[in-house]
Amino acid sequence: MEASFRREQGDRGLTLLLTNKSARPLSLEATVRRPRLKQSKTFQLEVAPGATSELGYRQGWSFASGDTVSLIHEGYNAWDGLIE
Repeated sequence: MEASFRREQGDRGLTLLLTNKSARPLSLEATVRRPRLKQSKTFQLEVAPGATSELGYRQGWSFASGDTVSLIHEGYNAWDGLIE
């Protein structure tokens, strides 16, 4: 899995891009948090082999500075990221 961010047009924040580098589909649980406002939301993501899935304003969350994201897939270590 490769994670990156893209800035959205019109001041809509950042979108998380998740690319599945494996040969099998991955089911991910993504928990995003905005600690300064005490907000959080959990998303279920399905990413096909070799495909990229997005998590951003279209899915209900615009990433901003200070936000965190945790990605969980059963049987693997969790991944945590911070937007600076």
